[in-house]
Amino acid sequence: MTKIKKQIRLFFDIREGESKKVAYMFFLIFFLIASLLIIKPVRNSLFLSEIGVSKLPYAFILVALFSAVIIALFSKYSKKFHIGRLTRAVMDISILSLIGLWILLHFGIETKIFIYVFYVWVAIFGVITSMQFWLLSNYVFTIREAKRLFGLIGAGGISGGIFGGYLTNFLAPIIGTENLVLVSASFLFICIYLGKYVWVHYGRKNYSERISKTIQLESSEKKGSSFNIIRKSKYLTLFAGIVGISVLVSNLVDYQFNMIVSQNIKNEDELTAFFGFWLSNLSIFSLLFQLLFSGKIIKLFGLRTSLLFLPFSMLLGSIAVFIIPVLSSALLLKVSSGAFKQSINKSGRELLSMPIAADIKNRVKAFIDVFIANIATGLSGILLLIITIGFDFSVQQIGLISIFLVLVWTVLIYKIKAEYIGSFRTAIERRSINLDEEQLNLTDADITGSLLNVLKSDNKNQVLYVLNLLENFKSEKLIPHMKRLLNHRSADVKTAILNMLDGFSKDEFYAQVLELMNDKDLNVKINAISYLYNNSDNPEKLIEEYIHSGDPQIKIAVMMCIANSYREGAELWENAKLERLFDSVFSEESIKHLSPDEADTMRIYASNFIGISSYPGLFPYLYKVMESDSAEVKKSAIKNMGETCSTEFLSTIIETLNDRKLQKYSREVLAGYCDGAIPLLVERLQDKNEDQSIKNAIPSILGRIYSDETTHALSDNLLTGDRTLRFEMIKSLNKLKTRFPEIDTNTANVNIAIIEEIEYYYNLSAILGVEQRQKIESDKIETSTTSSEARQLLVSSLKDKVENTLERIFRLLGLKYSSSAMYDTYLGIVSNNTKLSEDAIEFLDNILSHKLKQYVIPIVETRDSEQLLRNAKLFFGIEFKDEEECISEMLNGDDDWLKTCAIYLASTSDISKYEEKVKDYLNDSDPVLRETATLALNN
Repeated sequence: MTKIKKQIRLFFDIREGESKKVAYMFFLIFFLIASLLIIKPVRNSLFLSEIGVSKLPYAFILVALFSAVIIALFSKYSKKFHIGRLTRAVMDISILSLIGLWILLHFGIETKIFIYVFYVWVAIFGVITSMQFWLLSNYVFTIREAKRLFGLIGAGGISGGIFGGYLTNFLAPIIGTENLVLVSASFLFICIYLGKYVWVHYGRKNYSERISKTIQLESSEKKGSSFNIIRKSKYLTLFAGIVGISVLVSNLVDYQFNMIVSQNIKNEDELTAFFGFWLSNLSIFSLLFQLLFSGKIIKLFGLRTSLLFLPFSMLLGSIAVFIIPVLSSALLLKVSSGAFKQSINKSGRELLSMPIAADIKNRVKAFIDVFIANIATGLSGILLLIITIGFDFSVQQIGLISIFLVLVWTVLIYKIKAEYIGSFRTAIERRSINLDEEQLNLTDADITGSLLNVLKSDNKNQVLYVLNLLENFKSEKLIPHMKRLLNHRSADVKTAILNMLDGFSKDEFYAQVLELMNDKDLNVKINAISYLYNNSDNPEKLIEEYIHSGDPQIKIAVMMCIANSYREGAELWENAKLERLFDSVFSEESIKHLSPDEADTMRIYASNFIGISSYPGLFPYLYKVMESDSAEVKKSAIKNMGETCSTEFLSTIIETLNDRKLQKYSREVLAGYCDGAIPLLVERLQDKNEDQSIKNAIPSILGRIYSDETTHALSDNLLTGDRTLRFEMIKSLNKLKTRFPEIDTNTANVNIAIIEEIEYYYNLSAILGVEQRQKIESDKIETSTTSSEARQLLVSSLKDKVENTLERIFRLLGLKYSSSAMYDTYLGIVSNNTKLSEDAIEFLDNILSHKLKQYVIPIVETRDSEQLLRNAKLFFGIEFKDEEECISEMLNGDDDWLKTCAIYLASTSDISKYEEKVKDYLNDSDPVLRETATLALNN
């Protein structure tokens, strides 16, 4: 790594392995916003030159109406498609729309309806592409990465805005307004490539796990409407009021600005260039103000001042326009509105959302940002129509309305400050701020005091909670608290402080951390040596001093430090030296003097070392520790095999799927390989000689990996004769279908499997009917307890098999229709609630094809077993005259347990009738079936 790259990474806190995805995401939003900032000036100039500023209020109303509807529909239906495909679809539709727009402009088709549609389309395009980008970001970055890197990623958007605006200013006079549309479209083509690369390499592997959490969160968030939550909270009502009135004033300012600009610039290309130039200027001003002043202003003057900056600056601009309604005054008004809105005001708004409880924040914030903002946009259009058409207000008089609204805005800000402090204190006490989603800045004196007081608490959990909130904050105010907490009795608190020390002067903490190398807790030692290593003038000497310690914990801590250093590319650790150090600490010779438990601990950390460093020269050690008698040592080895991401371990991990103690860990690790494990898993699934327990475990792993390959592997093998394996595959396909409704299954196989399971259901029902009749008759005359028990076992087993088959039928129907709807229907059918059952049957009657309906409806409607037997004969020609035919049918079937029950029953009477068939199972792979056959023939 070059020194320049290292400096860039250190400056932006980009860690090992993050550089490439940060670069791709930076340029993705760069070109997205650049495209938007090209098309926006085109829209504005086209509207003003062809329609006129007087019609702008109608555009505001249309934007409010259509954007609310389309964004709501988009949010609803976007859940049916995975984010990678959705992002591509949005880009494709946007490019086609822009090309269509260019064709219309090129041939002079500039009707009023078209221009209105274009105006609304650009507004919606800006919102949806932004939503898509940040949604994709949530799957590309972990929550911790997002906290560190979203600021840098966001700077890519501002940079793209600057570039797009200035490019528009430069190109508009040269190539004309209409051709800028093609430039905008070309940027979206670049976005397609960037988005696809990011999704394939970084987003897709996180999607399955995260989407399931999202589904759970959404289901838990359905309690109570957003409107009612806001209405019942004074704080949220004030928050919504501030957002609404800010949008209202901004639209009035936009109208004034556009009116003055249209009066001074008449040429369409000049208008486009002007808008492009000033949109870029706004972006630059916003960026510089955010970087240089926003943080300092909030720290010095607090939240209230940060929120007052925008209304006061707009007040000054409105007064300037009222006194001198010229272009320079309009520019002052627009700069005060646009620049502060995206810098200090945005920071203030984010602080306002901090005390809102995590379980309602997503919905309430979305409701305010979308619904309330759209209402305000619509109201601004209606207000402008009233005062411009009804009262014929001039641009100066409109300014008076803005001034009045700014005063109302100011009152709301003063009222919300007291509510904010109270809400924040309550949130800290209840620990309702979501540590996984929030990053706190010490920007308000009152909040700072509240947090620092908590750090003095004796409650360890509260201290840890606040430390997590302050994880990435660097302030000298924290130093005395951090020094004190390094001596805290809790190892967790000390570890949390050690993780926060980066960025502070080593002179403040180095000596104190050095003492922690004698702490009793291993995690404290691991984090302490990591800090010392990163801040030492001679890290190699430091390692040499501690590696020969007599304390096994210190040796482990040193080796974990070396592993992390090696992974990050440190030149200090050559391969030979790494192997030598590993052997000196973790070899069996080095740990033979330890107790068995201590030795196993060393083996576990040896595996961790290999997992972290991913050094291939040490891979043989992982195979060796898999021979250990300790399950914990094996679990660690499996986990760290996965950490290396090396496909050479796949076969070894797959072999552990038949070990109940290890199966859970093996499944998680194999699912974490994502696409890398799929080919071998599919190969083992299709192998006729594979251990059945391993085969049965594979579908659930494939079901956790979203890809076309896993979907095809599961659906292509649906017709397996092993119904237990088929059930596992169906359940995994159901999970994939629920999360990703657009998955493409093998429709032909699904249809065949549905009919097979329906026929099997009737077959089992027919056998069950015969056996139940036989049981009733036998109970009247038989005295043999063994025979009665054998028949009862068979009847119970058949009932279980019938129920399982019915569930398989409905799960298969879920692959053809809706997985969740079909499973809910199944639960209604098997419930004891008559109304639910009737509703479920009615649903099936309306949704199933004619062919499926004739088979399925009789199953769920029929309560009469005799009618079920008649249907079995009618539909599939299934009929059994007596128990002997039933036993023969089961012995020739594919269910080992039913074969076992049938042999057991036959052995209580005359086994000779079935002797030849039973002999086939003397060497069967199923131990229970094999033993039952042997006992039956011997008796």
